[in-house]
Amino acid sequence: MKKGLIFIALMLAVTMTLVHVFIGGRLIARPLLDSDLETLPRMTLYLCWHGITIVLAGMAALYADTAFWRKDPNSARLASGLAAAFFFLIWFVIAAFGLSPQQLPQWIVFGPIAVCGALGVGQAKRT
Repeated sequence: MKKGLIFIALMLAVTMTLVHVFIGGRLIARPLLDSDLETLPRMTLYLCWHGITIVLAGMAALYADTAFWRKDPNSARLASGLAAAFFFLIWFVIAAFGLSPQQLPQWIVFGPIAVCGALGVGQAKRT
């Protein structure tokens, strides 16, 4: 199986995970914890933050599984589906709330992850 595009998707997923943890943690999670929101919504959002961390790291692990260990692209197919779902969710929120795409820039990474992963899976079918 040709795995170049799967490897690119893997590197993007790893990068997104690291940005989420280190930059997002400082810019979003810490201010969230320090906010005056009531405990239930604050802790629920913080729990969701860590849930996304798990999903992002899981996507990277799924791409790594396909890139390094398996010949079957099902792991990459699942990761690409998750990336596409996030991409469309972000655009739905942008449209539904009249936001600028710059206000939720995560789509810039999820789109290429989904495309590289899907094209990598497609390459795997042809080889």
